[in-house]
Amino acid sequence: MIGNLGLALFSAALYAISIPGYGVSAAYKSPACLGLIYGLIFGNVEQGLIVGCSIQLLYLGVVSTGNNMPADSYLAGIIVIPIALSQNMDAKMAVTIAVPFGVLGTFFNNIKRSFNIWLTHYADKKVDEGNFKEVNRCGFWYPYLFVSVS
Repeated sequence: MIGNLGLALFSAALYAISIPGYGVSAAYKSPACLGLIYGLIFGNVEQGLIVGCSIQLLYLGVVSTGNNMPADSYLAGIIVIPIALSQNMDAKMAVTIAVPFGVLGTFFNNIKRSFNIWLTHYADKKVDEGNFKEVNRCGFWYPYLFVSVS
């Protein structure tokens, strides 16, 4: 089994890979799939799936209308499932802990969107200057780095 630091780095990388939200990352962006992944890491696939699917049930009816994210089930799962598996928590306790992390993910999303507004104005200024390499960085690299670091 990997240590706490290795698990934290793995979880951060898993979250960072999923930022674009399409491709392979969209397939495992559910707590149920995270339960399988962390269950394999911890050697307890059954409990990983029970915890992951319980968190998934919590967010099953949540719809992001108009790109408004009411809760971040992926962040809740990526934080709570390893904690639940390492501490031998039952699914009820894990779901209870997952709710605040889902709300916290919404706050991070709002901060990310505020940063993207600033980046848009910065990119407009760089277009006027003719610095198109910087515009390219504003379109992908700066938002990606901002979310990865935060």
